[in-house]
Amino acid sequence: TVRSLHGGKGERTSGAEIAHPATYPSPGIASAGTGTGMFVRRHLVPDPHRMLTLHVTNGDLAAQGLARSGLPGDVLAWRDVLHDGPVLPADDREPFRSARAAFLADRRWADEHAVLRDLVARDARLHELTAGDSLILWFEPDLYDQLQLIEVLSLLHRRPAGERPSVSIVPADLMLGELAPTKFPPLYEVRRAITAGD
Repeated sequence: TVRSLHGGKGERTSGAEIAHPATYPSPGIASAGTGTGMFVRRHLVPDPHRMLTLHVTNGDLAAQGLARSGLPGDVLAWRDVLHDGPVLPADDREPFRSARAAFLADRRWADEHAVLRDLVARDARLHELTAGDSLILWFEPDLYDQLQLIEVLSLLHRRPAGERPSVSIVPADLMLGELAPTKFPPLYEVRRAITAGD
């Protein structure tokens, strides 16, 4: 049973950079170019004393809207169609990612090596967050998004509680990819913390 959880600061690194998204499907977009995935970096000069804020969302369209919204922090598109194809136990991420990349490539949605690089970089970006950092989750209440949300929370749960970032979720009971950038800040203002009770 899937139960919905719906209910700023910059990176340690000043400027904005958007990587080209990969080609495998994401909500509202069938093929979106090439590269290692949507990731917006607002800061380019390393600063180990700066807290991180990372917005994680369901796909490239929502990530683009968030990147243009003026909200503080970085944006990461969490891509994968987890309701389709093999989903191995995630205790060991390497075979999990390899199986997903092979499946997506077999469907001719993307190059296997490009997808694998994207998944590794995506997981690493989440793992960079530590206690004192902030993770903001933007996921819709449909199956596609809720499976991604479960994956993100599962990865966080495996870390010691004292090493996890603060986590909050935006009540996004709508299609995020269709929103104008100006619509994101009001949703951000009503985000709520995710607690152990969730």
